[in-house]
Amino acid sequence: MSSSDTKAIRDAYFNACNFESLMRGIHFSVFWMALVHIYTGKRSQHKHVMAALVIAMFIMSTVHNATFWAYVRRAFVAYGDTSETVAAALDEYPSWFTGTTAISDLNVVLADGILVRIALWHAAPLLTYK
Repeated sequence: MSSSDTKAIRDAYFNACNFESLMRGIHFSVFWMALVHIYTGKRSQHKHVMAALVIAMFIMSTVHNATFWAYVRRAFVAYGDTSETVAAALDEYPSWFTGTTAISDLNVVLADGILVRIALWHAAPLLTYK
C-alpha cells in the first residue's frame, strides 16, 4: 500500500469516527424531544409502544457508535506503531465488529418500518376516499 493510500484510509476512518461522535449530541436531542413529544403530546393508546421503539433505536445506535469507536481506537492505539499497521488494522474487520453491524441493519429496518407504517396510516383516508 502506498503512503497516500494509508493516509487516505487513516484520515477517512478518523474523520468518520469524530463526526459520528459529534453527531451523538444531535441524536440525543432528537431522542429526548421525541420522548417529550410522545408523552406530552395528544393522548395516544400507542405512546408506550412508540417510546419503546424510540428507546430501542437509540440503544442500537449507541451500540453502533461504541463499536465503531472501539474499532477505530483498536487500529490507532493497539496497532498504531506505523501508519501502515494502522491502515492494515482498519482494512481488516474483526468478527466482533462485523457481528455488530447487524445491529445497524436492524435499526434501519426498524426505522423504515415505522416510517412506512406512519405513511400508510396517514394515507389510508386518501386511499379509501370515494
